[in-house]
Amino acid sequence: MVFLIVDIVVLICSLVAIWFYWELSKTMGGIYTVLLLAVVMVIFVYTLMHFYMYELAVTFTDGVLKTYKNSLLMVFATLPMCILIGLIIVFVSTMFLRYLTSIGVMIVAFLCWISLMRFIADFYTARFIKKNILPRFEEQTDSN
Repeated sequence: MVFLIVDIVVLICSLVAIWFYWELSKTMGGIYTVLLLAVVMVIFVYTLMHFYMYELAVTFTDGVLKTYKNSLLMVFATLPMCILIGLIIVFVSTMFLRYLTSIGVMIVAFLCWISLMRFIADFYTARFIKKNILPRFEEQTDSN
């Protein structure tokens, strides 16, 4: 529930920030264009953090802030693969939305689309956590 509330707040704040810097960059340009690009990059990284966020929240009993911190670190550790997974999700989503016309087909495809998009991300992140994080976590708990 906390993740949902934070996502809603981040979505609203990011939309306001994009609109604000977009309007300023149209009139004044310069630094406001750079700030607009920075906001877009932060939103992009936050979106990629969702690949790991839910997986970490289920796997470990850490707090919310530690889950956000760890998912941010994992995104930067696996940035090329996260970008590739994101591009695959965008491509498959575009194909789903572009070629579907009937409302019934769209509803069924939408449900399949949600499952497929989460599967692609979760398949990679679960393997990454199992291979790189869990052995270190088990070593720490065994030594204590």
